Amino acid sequence: MTVTPLVIHERKGTWGRQLRPRVAGWPIRPVETRSEADLVAAARLHPFPLAVFDLSERQVSILADLATFLDHSPRAISLVLDPAKIPEAAEIAWECGATLVRSGLTRPPEVMDLLAHWSALSRQRADADGWFPADPADEDDPYLGFAALTPPAGFP
Repeated sequence: MTVTPLVIHERKGTWGRQLRPRVAGWPIRPVETRSEADLVAAARLHPFPLAVFDLSERQVSILADLATFLDHSPRAISLVLDPAKIPEAAEIAWECGATLVRSGLTRPPEVMDLLAHWSALSRQRADADGWFPADPADEDDPYLGFAALTPPAGFP
C-alpha cells in the first residue's frame, strides 16, 4: 500500500507529538518540518501529500510557508489551524489554497477524523492519476514471465 506523507509544519512540535502516535499503523508517514527548506523538500515526497499548518506562533511566517508549500505541491490536502482566531489568517490561508481552515480550539480527535478521510482521498487521487497502483498485487510482476521460460538446449 502506498504511504502518504503527513507534513506537520509548526514551530514547537505540539501537533507532531499529538499526531505521530495516533497515525502509527496507518498508511501515513509523519514528516515534521520547521523551516521553509524542509517544507519544500517534503512537498516533493508525494503528488497528493497531507499537511497540517499550526498558526500558534509566527503566524505571518507560517502563512508564507503555506504559500510556498502549495506552490510546490498544489494538489496537497492541507489543514490550517488558527487557535487564536486571527481575523485575516483564514482569508489569507484560503487565498493560498488551503483545503480547510479551523479557527479556535481544535482537538486531536477532530484532526484525526479529517486525516482518516483525507488519507483515503489522497490515495484515491494518486491511484486515479496513475501515480501508484491501487493494490500492489494488481501490478504485473516484470519477472513473472521469466519463470516460465525453459533454458535453451544444452544449457546446464
